[in-house]
Amino acid sequence: MVVAIVVVLGAIMLPAVQKLRASAQRTSCASNLHQLAIAMESRRGTGDRRFPDAAQLPSLTPGKPSIVQVLGPYVENNSEAFRCPSDSNYFAAEGTSYEYSIRNVGLTPEDLINKRRRLDLTWVMYDYDCFHGVAGTPGCRNFLYVDGHVGD
Repeated sequence: MVVAIVVVLGAIMLPAVQKLRASAQRTSCASNLHQLAIAMESRRGTGDRRFPDAAQLPSLTPGKPSIVQVLGPYVENNSEAFRCPSDSNYFAAEGTSYEYSIRNVGLTPEDLINKRRRLDLTWVMYDYDCFHGVAGTPGCRNFLYVDGHVGD
C-alpha cells in the first residue's frame, strides 16, 4: 500500500519537477546572455565602440570569426557562457547556442540612436531556436538587447 501511495505521489510531482527544471534552464540561458552583454560592453570599452564583425553562425559565414572567438577573451574563454542548457543540438555543431545579429555590425549604440532605433528594442543576440517552448509562443526564446537586458 505504501509503495502504491509513493508511486501516485511521484506521478503527481513529476510534471511540477519538469516545469521547475525547464524554468531553471531558461534562467541559466538568460544569465549566459547577460554575461555576454557584459563581455560585449567590456570589448567596446577597450576602444572599439562598434559591434563586432562576426559570423551570424559559424556555419553560415565560415570566413568570419565566430562571436565565441570575438567575445571569448572577455568571458575568460569559458565556452559554457555560449551554451544554453536547453540546447541539445546547436552548441555541439556551432560552438554556440546563440545567433549573433549581423544587422548592427560596424554600428555603435550612438549610431542606432541617431537612426531612431530604441536600444531597449534592438536585439544583439538570441537563442538560435525555440529552446524554451513552442515556436511562436511568448518566452520560447531569450533575446539580448543593445541596452544589456535579456527578455523574450
